[in-house]
Amino acid sequence: MLPAILYGGPRRVLRSRRPGLQVFRALALVTSSILFISSLRFLPIAEATATSFAAPMFITALSIPLLGEKVGLRRWAATVAGLIGVLVVVRPGTSGFQPASILPLLAALGWASAVVVTRQTSAADDPLTTLSYSAVIGVLVLTVLAPFGWVLPDWHVLALGTLIGCAATTATGSS
Repeated sequence: MLPAILYGGPRRVLRSRRPGLQVFRALALVTSSILFISSLRFLPIAEATATSFAAPMFITALSIPLLGEKVGLRRWAATVAGLIGVLVVVRPGTSGFQPASILPLLAALGWASAVVVTRQTSAADDPLTTLSYSAVIGVLVLTVLAPFGWVLPDWHVLALGTLIGCAATTATGSS
């Protein structure tokens, strides 16, 4: 994002009509990522991913008070069906339940919050502003946390990370 921020002019790119929501959105995204990745220490990736599919339920629930949307019976039925699938995977109340399953659920709540706030900010701010806030806040938060788990990456990891970052930025910027 740094080239895009510099090209667009940092003052212009970071000027927002809803800066509080932009910061909240960025914090929700970085928190969601941290929680999901942390869950992978304790859960198989398939279980963590399936559990994170609770996000649509959270988006639906949050869209009512925050966006003023009306949610019909069919949408609630689809959301409940998805929730049942999540409950099958998580198995709360059984011996198979792991407290670590709460991490991807919280990650899904963070992601859902960011999605709903994105809807609120999209009419007020340019997509580049939204992406820039996410990048700047993400860098700040992760820089503060880096000393607690830093592992020096080799060049393969750096190359892959750069490729993923460029692809994600290009994909997000073109949508």
